[in-house]
Amino acid sequence: MEKLLKNMKTQCIGRYLIDIPASFTVNRTPSDFVSNTWDADISGDHEYNKTYIVTQRMYFPAFVQLIQRREKQLNETITINPKNMPFKKNKFVLTDGLEGVIFERNENESTDDAIVILEAYLYNNGVAIKLQTQSINDSAPRYEAERGSDLPRNNVPRDVEKIKSLLARVSGRNESEKPTKPGNCIPDAFISENSIKNEKENVSIILTSDEMKNINLTISSDNFTREKNGVLDRVDEIAEVIKQSKGRIERKDSFKRNDLYAEELLAVGLQQSKDEPRYQFDLYINETTTSYKNPNLILTLSNEGKPAPAYDKEGLIAFWDSITRTIRLRK
Repeated sequence: MEKLLKNMKTQCIGRYLIDIPASFTVNRTPSDFVSNTWDADISGDHEYNKTYIVTQRMYFPAFVQLIQRREKQLNETITINPKNMPFKKNKFVLTDGLEGVIFERNENESTDDAIVILEAYLYNNGVAIKLQTQSINDSAPRYEAERGSDLPRNNVPRDVEKIKSLLARVSGRNESEKPTKPGNCIPDAFISENSIKNEKENVSIILTSDEMKNINLTISSDNFTREKNGVLDRVDEIAEVIKQSKGRIERKDSFKRNDLYAEELLAVGLQQSKDEPRYQFDLYINETTTSYKNPNLILTLSNEGKPAPAYDKEGLIAFWDSITRTIRLRK
């Protein structure tokens, strides 16, 4: 454990920085990019539709091929109801120095095209960035009966401009880069802060290490979820659930570090399916005081459903204490 903790690196996640062993990397596969396994989402303060985001580092020729394959797939998709054809409604090529495209398409083959999906691709600094959001266009005459007395809506032009504005604030970055301007770190990319400052930001990642097998670190952060009570206020209820799951609370604590108030619960026990050690350590920051400039953060260490890790309880607690006390807001 001492050797592992000597080689540390700083990770930027959301608006936070955390020092962790250099062997830990974001756990995902290339298929996550095409299968819509999202890294983050963002939305305006009063918007019901979220814009989902995922990234993948790749060479530019591979990005061009990706776009070509996707457009061919969209062009060849047939809807169940012919009235909803074509499946791909529009293609908007990015301009103003942005490299990429936005596709307007049906939600799927069976849904009516009053609801459409805007699927955007951007290439920046060696990173492909994919965005997806929902929009509405019920202006076709065949939706008149459904609209009733409501006016027809075509939000697509407005939402395309919103996507373009967001893409202009997204830049690819290396994992070691720590941006100095206000904004939100997601894997392989950075979203600079909106001047209106009313966006809801949400990011969640899983980190794994070949040097610390069978342990997941999950880090999530958002700037809009505020709990009425902290985790230590709910500890009795949580302890009962843990007890029923063959576990116990090893440590419950609160501390202040780097001007941040944190509460933690460290639970140990046995796996549900076999009598092997199970660990779940949880840390909560700004759980009851979440705001735009002070987002919450939840860090979880877990080996649920995995074989026993190479480190014992004391080693894992030492690791936990070493990384959790480094968390700070990026100024």
